[in-house]
Amino acid sequence: MQQGLRSEAVNPPYEQRWRNSLPAPKHGADRGVFCDFCHSIRSIANRQPFNHNYMPDAGPGRNKKRADLEFPWSPYHGTQVSELHEGADLCGICHNEKNPFGVWVKATQIEWSDTVYARRDISCQWCHMPPRAGKPAKMGRERPWNHAHWFGGGFTGFVEGAAAVTIHFHEDTVPPGSIVPLEITVGDIATGHLFPTGATEERDVWLRVAVYDAQGNELQHLPVPPNPQDPNDRYFITSNVREAYPSHSDYGPALARDALPEGDRIYQDVFLDSKGKVTFGQWYAVRIVGNRLKPGETRRERYTWNVPARQAGTEVCLRATLWYRRMADSHAEHLGIDKRPHLLVSPDEKRIQIVGNP
Repeated sequence: MQQGLRSEAVNPPYEQRWRNSLPAPKHGADRGVFCDFCHSIRSIANRQPFNHNYMPDAGPGRNKKRADLEFPWSPYHGTQVSELHEGADLCGICHNEKNPFGVWVKATQIEWSDTVYARRDISCQWCHMPPRAGKPAKMGRERPWNHAHWFGGGFTGFVEGAAAVTIHFHEDTVPPGSIVPLEITVGDIATGHLFPTGATEERDVWLRVAVYDAQGNELQHLPVPPNPQDPNDRYFITSNVREAYPSHSDYGPALARDALPEGDRIYQDVFLDSKGKVTFGQWYAVRIVGNRLKPGETRRERYTWNVPARQAGTEVCLRATLWYRRMADSHAEHLGIDKRPHLLVSPDEKRIQIVGNP
């Protein structure tokens, strides 16, 4: 798939862009965790929230629901104010996972704890359950402040603008046949954790740099140069080598690792099994190598543009685009499920005249 700016190829209708679509008559509870689960949690089994170590208060004769609302009341069940529901620890119960090899295969809340958001006490709920006015429940009273139960995550409404791509090249003209150095930055990382996060054996963010004509046709792809100083660099450049396995490399077929046009910078975690092979099975991971983007950082990527002599006398568009997806196409095909959309995070472009006679 050509990764230009044509939105119709990558942007489904709005309702499908921010949540997984399921056919009617599916309801909210069918999509995963439902109301009663979170609101029945009374504590965490130990100081570190991970691997679903929640302590519930539910069952016959126990029907007290907990949240962070002041003076809660319900005609249907008991209510209790809970400080646990105000903070990120509640989220870490499920969004931190350590596998049997002691590898943190999910660590979103841990990632958050190392950011300025944690130091400023801006918890997960402020972004993923933003405050709003209204009723917290149908029979509740109007309140000036409660949380929207939106739980937005790796979908268009959250991903668009999560980072900013900038082309650092200030010339309007270049001579044909010249070699032009370019710097592209990926910065203003607006997430409260690493980007991407979650099930990072599957989540990818990648940067594509290319030259286009006036009609939007790709004329020239600019690959990111390899970094021989980094022994893991090959994992951070898109490749279709069939070296990724859906579980352990002792079982099943090898899949294309990235299933993307080759040569682009990719920001991802790569899970390696006991054979040193790439695995999509997080419980087989004994080591992770990664280069995901950190909140607030600016990543600098350097490219070289060999300007073709045949394009003399034309105007071209130098374009850098940052993309996100929730699963490699090769893995989706193996699982027999729909391929996840490629979502545009941020674009930048610059019109440049290639001087001279054609």
